[in-house]
Amino acid sequence: MLKSDDRFVRQNREQCWEHWLHKSDNGLNNKRDEALLLLRNVAKSVTADTYHENVTLLKTSEVWLSNHHLQNWFEKRWLVEAKRWVWAFRQERFLVNVNTNNGIERQNESLKYQYLKDSN
Repeated sequence: MLKSDDRFVRQNREQCWEHWLHKSDNGLNNKRDEALLLLRNVAKSVTADTYHENVTLLKTSEVWLSNHHLQNWFEKRWLVEAKRWVWAFRQERFLVNVNTNNGIERQNESLKYQYLKDSN
């Protein structure tokens, strides 16, 4: 997994959450910000222990306890896949920074070999 994918995962996760939380059918009109903060805290957990603490805080919150749609959606769609989007678990994946520009490298290689060829 590339490090740049972390931003992609975060953006997609946020987009999905925002979309779901804004649906009036889900009953979170007045508690949207509170729910989003709790979900983000779970996502930003830096260790497995803080992940479990943040999940407990979420599940004991009034916004969670009062909304079965949120419980069902988050349990079945997100918590089962926590290793894919929670920071604590994503750190264990292979991360590499891509700092290359193939065009420049290719030009450099061409010039180098052309120069060596012409100077011989």
